[in-house]
Amino acid sequence: MKIKNRITSLLEEEKLLSGDNSFDDILRRLKSSPAYIPSMRTVIKIAESLNCSADFLLGLSDFREADDTKLDINFFAYNLKRLVKARPTKFFVLKKHGLLKEFPTFNSWLKGKRLPDTLSFSKLARKLDVSACDLLKIERGV
Repeated sequence: MKIKNRITSLLEEEKLLSGDNSFDDILRRLKSSPAYIPSMRTVIKIAESLNCSADFLLGLSDFREADDTKLDINFFAYNLKRLVKARPTKFFVLKKHGLLKEFPTFNSWLKGKRLPDTLSFSKLARKLDVSACDLLKIERGV
């Protein structure tokens, strides 16, 4: 699991270099439970704390550098709707090729009723060919 391994190694490295114990509980869970993957809220907090991009943590990018964009999982539905409106043909084709089978809760995400888990979020970003930032950025005035 690329996501789990990347987060684990970054948290271990940070702990060794800075002595920061703020993510000890998450690190312990990552090591002890094979199925545990942090929530998207936690991924965003880790990215901000370690000054790296959410894309890097999620394995969507090989570049660690973060930009100054503020991220919030609560803007996911808003940004997803914006992407659907901007790319109607792409979404039509994706739906024809099983988007709703692969992501049965897609419509709930779109309506803001549910949030994706970290793995689903990462898969969706890959499928849509967008960054985590595109799906999580805070829009002013919303």
